[in-house]
Amino acid sequence: MFIPPQIFLAHLQLSELYMAWLHTEIVDSIGPLECILNTPSHHRVHHSRNPEYIDKNYGGMLIIWDRIFNTFKAEDKNNPPVYGLVHPVRSFNPLKVQFHPWPVIWRRFVRSDNIRDKLKVLFNGPGWRPGLKRLGNPEDLPRITRPIDCYDPKLNFWQNGYIVVHFGLLLLFYHELTLYQSEFSPHNLNAGVLGLLMSITTLGLMLDNRRYYNSIFELLRCIMFLQTRHYLIPVMDHGLERSGASSILRLLVTRSICILFTLSMVVNMIVLGARFITRHNKWPTNKYLEQNFRLSKKLLSRIN
Repeated sequence: MFIPPQIFLAHLQLSELYMAWLHTEIVDSIGPLECILNTPSHHRVHHSRNPEYIDKNYGGMLIIWDRIFNTFKAEDKNNPPVYGLVHPVRSFNPLKVQFHPWPVIWRRFVRSDNIRDKLKVLFNGPGWRPGLKRLGNPEDLPRITRPIDCYDPKLNFWQNGYIVVHFGLLLLFYHELTLYQSEFSPHNLNAGVLGLLMSITTLGLMLDNRRYYNSIFELLRCIMFLQTRHYLIPVMDHGLERSGASSILRLLVTRSICILFTLSMVVNMIVLGARFITRHNKWPTNKYLEQNFRLSKKLLSRIN
């Protein structure tokens, strides 16, 4: 509360930089410093879902606080950590990953008998039940079964290539937007944030291989990009200009991005049409084809 902002921000950045090296399995132990510092071994425990490791090793740079407050747990070589949530989320959709506990909390809130229990549902640990301690009973945690069943939907070569190209472009766009955010108008920033949120959601659906739904959302994303390109393309163009790129290279890159999204839109329209035919087991009528042709022509004319 009384720390000068400059000192707070400097220490925050140092803490974030220190924690970058903790997320590895390459480093086993760093000797006596394990007693004082947070290390990869300690942090692996923090990220695991083994019942013995739950709610342990909260420290950022120092592990002494966990030792003082009895939340420390050393890594057991005979019980290697299994990373993730107690109840793993089988999805790459960021919206589902972020908000999947909410319906569970709401159902428990509604079913609680009195206002006191309702408040405990909101403020106690996720394992809490009436009659238990604040964080619940550790014995109720699911046991780890091996081999671990990792969520890994199978994608073909073209799906992987499509996702890699668009995700690489997304990372570049995010970098330019955050690096020069103070130099863009509110319209550019709002369109950029909306585009980022929609992009990570649709790419998550594609990684989940939800074939019908991901094509719909991806088609909408491509259309949204092409309709708002006057706000999004300047972000990339500005970043290229600041990096010293020539006007010809900037024009080539921005045009290539528009062509990429146009082709992606067409591909997703074709995929949707093919899946519609497969799902309904019938070929579309001439009237249906004519309507789709008019829609495609209208969209392309508006884009151009």
